[in-house]
Amino acid sequence: MGFEVTEGLVRVASPLFGLHNGVGLLVVAVFMYMRSDNVLKMFGVGVGLLALGPLLSMMFALLNLPDESVRWFGLLNGILGMAAVVVFFIVGSSDYSPRWQRIALLAALVWCAVLVGLELALDSGGTPQYTDAGYASLEFHALTSIWLMAGMFIAFLEAVHITVEHSHGEPYRSILIAAMSLFAVSRVIWIIAGENDELRFVNSAVTTAMVLVMWVAVVVHERREIAAERVG
Repeated sequence: MGFEVTEGLVRVASPLFGLHNGVGLLVVAVFMYMRSDNVLKMFGVGVGLLALGPLLSMMFALLNLPDESVRWFGLLNGILGMAAVVVFFIVGSSDYSPRWQRIALLAALVWCAVLVGLELALDSGGTPQYTDAGYASLEFHALTSIWLMAGMFIAFLEAVHITVEHSHGEPYRSILIAAMSLFAVSRVIWIIAGENDELRFVNSAVTTAMVLVMWVAVVVHERREIAAERVG
């Protein structure tokens, strides 16, 4: 018998996934921001912005919102996501020369402008769509999706690479880069999943597992680093 994602399962699991992932990412953000290293601080800011997405998804699942409200919540989520990508572009260029840092910031702003332009021109995400199991989503045009995925993926992975370079100790560094890389892949799957409820559910479960590994590793390791910095 095949695995079937029902409306009841989504109604129970989606708020739990959203709550855990939002709070888990906020924990990562707080511990990163408490470090003295400015790169880790900025990465914490970006992760903190990302954390608001799952929490908004939890609100979608718990509240019986009219379509207009879902659309405006989706717009807010998109603005927060773009802000996070800009921060990750800055983090990813932080170890380069000031000239390349300016180029990276300009590239981030151009990416945001093109993304907004594509969305306005193609008008693909104005009306919420609902899958059979009750997932709410704002469908994007293929060109918008490709541009969105490319910017998110490149910015986040480069930021993760630089963040790991500024971190110390194994297996912490390996765990961090593996969990965060898989988290980035899960965001891409979230965009392309469409009406596939099974893929959406499995991706949410895997994302939750990655966030769990991430925040536990960060709490265990970073609390020692923070204590050492304060003593020093």
